[in-house]
Amino acid sequence: MTRPRYQAGSLLVRGKRKKMYVARFYEDVIGSEGTLRRVRRSVILGPVSEIGSERAARNKLDELLQPVNKGQKPKLMLTFGEFVQEHWQPKILCLFKLSTQIGYRPLLSRHLVPYFKPVLLSEIGPAQVQGFLSEKAKARLSWHTLRNLRNLLSCVFRTAVEWEYLVENPVTRTKLPPHNIRPNGTEFLTPAQVRQLAAELHEPYRSMVLVAVLTGLRRGELFGLRWGAVDLKKGTLEVRESVYRGRASTPKTKSSYRRIPL
Repeated sequence: MTRPRYQAGSLLVRGKRKKMYVARFYEDVIGSEGTLRRVRRSVILGPVSEIGSERAARNKLDELLQPVNKGQKPKLMLTFGEFVQEHWQPKILCLFKLSTQIGYRPLLSRHLVPYFKPVLLSEIGPAQVQGFLSEKAKARLSWHTLRNLRNLLSCVFRTAVEWEYLVENPVTRTKLPPHNIRPNGTEFLTPAQVRQLAAELHEPYRSMVLVAVLTGLRRGELFGLRWGAVDLKKGTLEVRESVYRGRASTPKTKSSYRRIPL
């Protein structure tokens, strides 16, 4: 690896009403096509009224240039939209369970990609992610949708970190708004109502309803039951498969593998 060229950068003052210190310097980047190139950057250091003297501004510029002069890894000039649509979706999303894929796709297309699409992946920090979550909270999205958006965004950035495109996952330093749990008024059938319902059903629906009521299985787990999972001598039922939209797969989580007494 070649020794990085030391640079002092340049300092400018811009603006008429509100004057700002602007730093200019060169930085090595990797283009979306994978080639290394050198670009000139302009970064606003802050208002002259707050920073004060040129010496103070120069000190801020020196701090900014420290990682550049030490030979930091070149930044990837890849936008969030390019990373998600050209890399993450075809290489990672396809590895998830079908139900997860179907749940994630609208979150990407309706929320994450439209918001972050033109922004460079390397320039999305905790502040930008927190701003996104706050904006969606103001739009009255449910807390569960906000949680799913944060989890999905974290999954995307975690992949970028694992592939060494980024140093850290910015989502880990963000917070969700408080979860105000309200009684949802869920109604449950009484034993008498369950018996009345079962009396009106024909097989196999009668057995399916009774098994669901007495075991608490998820729908996919219920649809994925096979005779081999039932042990009538021991009086147990083993959950080891799940079905979603006609496709059999493993249960939702590791803890979903379980043996239930009948």
